[in-house]
Amino acid sequence: MRNWLKYLFVFYILLCSTGFAMAQYVTIGTATGTTAFLMRTFMEDGISQLTFSNNDLTSVTPALNQGDTIYSIGWNVEAVGGQAMYNANINIRESGAPVLVWSGTLAPTLGWNDILLDVPYVRTGTGNLIVEYCFDNCEFTSTADVYRTQTLTNTFNYRTGNNANGCSYTPNQNNTINRPNTRFALSVPGATYTQDTICLGTSSTLTPSSSFILNTNISGFTFKGIHNGNHYFLSTSNKIWLEADLSCRQNGGHLAHIANAAENNFVKNTVINSKSWIGYHQNCNSGLFSEPAGGWEWTDGTLASYTNWNSGEPNNSGGEDYVEMYDWNGKWNDNSETHTNYYVMEIEETYLWNTGATTSIITESPTTTTTYWVDHTLGTQTTREYFTVHVDICGCTDPVACNFDPLAAQDDGSCILPDGCTEPTACNYNLLATCDDGSCLYDVSIVTATNVCTGVCTGEVSVDVTPITPTLNYTYTIDGGSVNPY
Repeated sequence: MRNWLKYLFVFYILLCSTGFAMAQYVTIGTATGTTAFLMRTFMEDGISQLTFSNNDLTSVTPALNQGDTIYSIGWNVEAVGGQAMYNANINIRESGAPVLVWSGTLAPTLGWNDILLDVPYVRTGTGNLIVEYCFDNCEFTSTADVYRTQTLTNTFNYRTGNNANGCSYTPNQNNTINRPNTRFALSVPGATYTQDTICLGTSSTLTPSSSFILNTNISGFTFKGIHNGNHYFLSTSNKIWLEADLSCRQNGGHLAHIANAAENNFVKNTVINSKSWIGYHQNCNSGLFSEPAGGWEWTDGTLASYTNWNSGEPNNSGGEDYVEMYDWNGKWNDNSETHTNYYVMEIEETYLWNTGATTSIITESPTTTTTYWVDHTLGTQTTREYFTVHVDICGCTDPVACNFDPLAAQDDGSCILPDGCTEPTACNYNLLATCDDGSCLYDVSIVTATNVCTGVCTGEVSVDVTPITPTLNYTYTIDGGSVNPY
């Protein structure tokens, strides 16, 4: 048996009920100076470490106290730079080993960039809170700047470099008082929360309730149509591949991923009118990387199941790591990082569960109470939905029932109540009864007597009575040839 107890809270209701009112973010630092070193894409690789004291976290309103949960971390971007930050990680540490709370690609936009954590972090102590951000790119371009505030002591450590993995660095190259302004979300804006209770050994089907409509009027792009449910756009200006990829990500899409010949033909015939960038590129950080044919992948890191290279391609003629599609035949060519093209943006509706599933609906069979969540995205619209599945031991909870289960926390409707006499030798045996109600009646079935005399005499009487219950004493009188128990 399942009891759905579904309730949806818009975020401000949740905040009011927990005493946070509308003060959603814990913001540390409000000055308007800038620093380039948190997101320094002028170098290929970087790592930064931001330290917040207990006083930093608790002297603001609202405060970030011990026991509070961090759902997102945000930085206020003043300039976006020339590329996204790939293979990026965020770790949080108080004492002991750092905890990985987010990984992905960050494409900064102007203003606050709040990164919704894959693993919400609970502050466990009252000491320093250390946030570490790193990325690992293959090229260097113009850098992104964020607003920062000066502190009394060094609170911002960083290191940048090339031809390495930024997340493997130790952030000890530079220590400074110019800490980036940072805000921590105490809950998730617009999130919904659903509760379900299931019996141990059964499953729960989790279905998101959010829905979106995509606005196809996007600045810098022309909408070209829909193929297989996805929306396709052509840019109105040309850019180098890295800037094109950044632009698509900032608008909630990605450079087109071509899955098969039908999609390739759609892009060639319907979307492009000159050679244009698509999302295939050579990742220098891939373990498969080699020139000219190793390490090619789509912008989400997946390998291609379909390619349409022009004859002799890829050939890495002059350092070519990015793919353009020819408009006249739909074939692919690798080109260089400095080359500019128009580009194809693809926007698709996606679901990403914390289990790793990418379907809109999932079915789970937890053995203990478990919380699942899904990020539902279409373009720049994202909603997170939480599902908490409570697990009970289910069974018969009626003590009168024959199958009463003292361990059951939830009645599953299986109780078998007393409904008659179930003993076949009883006079009132009920063939249809399944649970004995204690009503069985018994009578003498066989009586034989020997040495019977007339009048008052001493004789021997043999009595066969069914059933006989052990430990009970039976007394009989003989009256007119019958044996009467009393």
